[in-house]
Parts: sequence; structure tokens; C-alpha cells
Amino acid sequence: MKKISSLPLPAFILTLGGILRISGINASAIWYDEAFSFFMARLPLGKMLAQQWIEYSPPLWSLIERPFAHGPLWVLRLPALVASLASLYVVYLLMQRLNFDQWQQSLSAALVAFLPGLLWTAQDARVYALLSLLYLLAYLFALDGKWRSLGIVSVLM
Repeated sequence: MKKISSLPLPAFILTLGGILRISGINASAIWYDEAFSFFMARLPLGKMLAQQWIEYSPPLWSLIERPFAHGPLWVLRLPALVASLASLYVVYLLMQRLNFDQWQQSLSAALVAFLPGLLWTAQDARVYALLSLLYLLAYLFALDGKWRSLGIVSVLM
């Protein structure tokens, strides 16, 4: 395992972004949209799917949130945090795949790691971090010509 000090600068920046996301997971109080996700995830499965028409999020999000809806607030926010951390890794893969030079990688990593909106989605029990991850994966699969994987990701969205 590499020491953090031996990581390339873009990977180091993305690691700092991950640490920042984790450190703020329990910082803010629950707000209306999170409470609504919490309510939807706690409904019986049949009722949850029947009520999905009033929810902006795709049904996949409510299904993902279901096992996490019976604990403290940070547990409810855990799926979004994991999706956001996975997005940081996919961004790193995309930078490598697109042959970014060092300056482009460092700038892209800093934007993705520290942009306030992306930090917020990582610490919010809503679908936005998952959608960001799925969009990034779709782009990566399209670049690599993995059409079956692209189709699966598109259906999940």
C-alpha cells in the first residue's frame, strides 16, 4: 500500500476530497427533502412503489435507502457518501482515460474534490450523488465502448 505522501498530486487531492466528505457526514440537521426520502424508504415495499409518483428520485434510490432508514441520520446519508466517494475514483479513471496532463488532472481533481455542491450531495440523503456516479460511469463506459455496461447504467438512472 502506498503512503499518502507518495501519491500523485491529483490522487492526493481526490483523497483530501474524500476525507472532507466523510468528515461532514453528520454536520447538518435533517431537512425536508431528506425527511421525505426517509419517509419513503420506511414505507412497506408495495406502498413505497405505489407512492413513487410523488417522489422526484427514481425508485432505485428508495430501494437503496431502505436498509439504512432505521438508524441515525449519518446512516441514512451513507449511500450518498459511498456514491460520492466512488465518483471521485471514477473521475480519477476518466482523467487517466482521457490522457489529461498533470495540470489538467490537478485542476479537475481540485474542482471535483472541493466544489461545494458536490460536497453537499455527498452529505445529503438524496439521490444526487448516485446520479452523478451513474453519469460518470456512463461516460466512462461510452469512452471504452462497453455498450452493455452503458445500457445497464442507463436503465439504473
